[in-house]
Amino acid sequence: MAEPRPDNQTGPDGQAAEPPLGLNDLLRLLAKEGRLPLPLALQLAPVLVRAGLTTRPAIAADGAAGLAARLPGLAEPQAARIVSACAPARKRKRGPAAPSTAKRGRRYDAGGDPSDEPLPLETDLAVVRRARAYATNRSPLMILFALAVLEQQYPELPVSSHLSLAQAAATRLARAKAATIGLAAPLAEPAGASGSLTVMGIRVDTIRRGTDAAAGVWGLDPEHDGDGLAWAEPEPVRRYLLRVFGEHGLGVMRGAIRHVVESWAAEPSWETRAWGWYCTVRPAVQPGREGWGQKGSVDPKTILALARAGGGGGQAAAGEDGGAEAAAAAEAPAEAAEQTAAAAAADGGPVEPAAGTGEPHDARRDP
Repeated sequence: MAEPRPDNQTGPDGQAAEPPLGLNDLLRLLAKEGRLPLPLALQLAPVLVRAGLTTRPAIAADGAAGLAARLPGLAEPQAARIVSACAPARKRKRGPAAPSTAKRGRRYDAGGDPSDEPLPLETDLAVVRRARAYATNRSPLMILFALAVLEQQYPELPVSSHLSLAQAAATRLARAKAATIGLAAPLAEPAGASGSLTVMGIRVDTIRRGTDAAAGVWGLDPEHDGDGLAWAEPEPVRRYLLRVFGEHGLGVMRGAIRHVVESWAAEPSWETRAWGWYCTVRPAVQPGREGWGQKGSVDPKTILALARAGGGGGQAAAGEDGGAEAAAAAEAPAEAAEQTAAAAAADGGPVEPAAGTGEPHDARRDP
């Protein structure tokens, strides 16, 4: 077995070596690029960290035999795939994530995930009420509602987990709707999930991000049909939301939705109402295929009108014009939140990286 080695600060050519990968990035490398079964990836990643093998060059230098010797149960062909994934860039295909994060001046390291940075949030309701309406299709709004629900239900999870889970929920909902109108085949149930949770009545399969529960979870990509597991990457979702609403608009929309959620949070089973809130304010589009990908208008003031009068949102409820809409949302039957995605009417489309850019695209309009 090869001896543990520290990561050098410079490479053999005297140039700065690439930064060490954190545990989450090692898991991505092993499970996605190396196509290891997740249980095996979870065993091997801490072994690599303890051995000081936390850069691609170091892992490649260890060789297939060295990696196989470090972990009983890791077959040499599996180790060879990992070594191949860690080969120099000219010998392997690399996704766009690394260049895009470097451009923003951030990198992954052992301390955490750059997508754990807080999202914009406007807490001044006067600013929210003065904001304009935004033109969008349904997918970004669905993601924002799912984010607000997740933040309230699972405050212990990091921002990156909230983003991943919200995207996975939106993807599952959109794919099920696509199947009902003949645009896609029904989803197959993913294998290898370590758990699941429900967001706005939509089941999201999850995997743990590491051996430490505090690291959070990823939402599995329900559309992945290749080898191994794939999860919803959080950083493209952040960029997608910023592109749709802008920084100020994203803060305004999040502030409006969070106020509604917090105003109802003291009520029993408040989360069963969230689907009704979303349906009340989502953009109006034509039914069926004609409405697939259409944009509509979403007014933050209409969202604020759903707040519970005297609720615990920290400020007064939305105002005099919100009574009827808030009452209608409050009366939405609890079972509405438990509908399957196929029966959930026409919601937004999946968010996934556009080929060659790393940016999300709407798969409904840009297949």
